[in-house]
Amino acid sequence: MDLEGYSFGWGFFLGFLFATLLGIVAERIRRALQGMQAPDRPMVVPTTRTPRSVFVAAARAFRDFVFSLFLMFILIVAGITLLYALFIGNPFDLLI
Repeated sequence: MDLEGYSFGWGFFLGFLFATLLGIVAERIRRALQGMQAPDRPMVVPTTRTPRSVFVAAARAFRDFVFSLFLMFILIVAGITLLYALFIGNPFDLLI
């Protein structure tokens, strides 16, 4: 395995980029999980929200949760593909 001189730079850049993107998506997943659990939590303060609006918000959070999991899967696959291409040669060969 012959690593080129730019491999470290590309690896650092891609690692930082993917860690940032995965962190953002993980935060979206955490917030969606909190929203999905809202109907099961007791209300401790007076609110203007109705029970139906809480369930609608929980359904929206579930859709966001599923989308975020799909996005995280795509990011992980893309990251593995790019790092593999980086280690075998020029990562731009994947685009051709």
